[in-house]
Amino acid sequence: MHFVAKLTLILIAFVSSRMRGELPSAESDRLAQIAGDIWGVVEASEDNLFEGEAGREMSALLLAATAAQETGLDRQYQTCEGCPIGGRRCDGGRSVTLYQLHQGAFAWGPYSRDELCGDNALATERAYHVLLAHRRHRASVPGLFCAYQGARSLSPAAREKVKYFNLFAKKAGLKIYRANHNLAADWLPGFAPYVDEDDELDRGSDPPLWWEFSAPAYASR
Repeated sequence: MHFVAKLTLILIAFVSSRMRGELPSAESDRLAQIAGDIWGVVEASEDNLFEGEAGREMSALLLAATAAQETGLDRQYQTCEGCPIGGRRCDGGRSVTLYQLHQGAFAWGPYSRDELCGDNALATERAYHVLLAHRRHRASVPGLFCAYQGARSLSPAAREKVKYFNLFAKKAGLKIYRANHNLAADWLPGFAPYVDEDDELDRGSDPPLWWEFSAPAYASR
């Protein structure tokens, strides 16, 4: 199975642990589509957040961790129904999608709120654009997350992103190392971009024991 399948299983495990139970098939399918969108954006990009043999895979995990912390991968934020204009969440509705893209040309580009809220692949592309724009902070994952948050120090939200990113990377079997003052990624011994058909994170399985989950206050900014 391709890496997108492994990413799908990781996202399902994340949401299952939050929901504390097996997910409906429609929800699993939605998370599979999110994983596909993430991988499609990273694969199509001419640049990665990480160098090395597994640079694309690690870049995809960082995107996934961003969405996991920002919104818990919740459907209502993907469609922006949970971010009403003038409401209490999502910066009063000015931050949208799973990635909480803040209103403005830098994050939204030439697209409207409706376009971003109606196309998760487009929203993922814009989130990756924002992360790549902060390439000067790529010397550390915390620095990159701080830049995404617009914070000068490691905020609680950035700490949560680092936590989820490390968990995702551990499960995927990836490691980080430095290459010419930049971050690079490679596979841990015994791991590859594939998973077995009887992987422990099968869609119907209970939340795995490795998951040390505590719910973030997503979309509260």
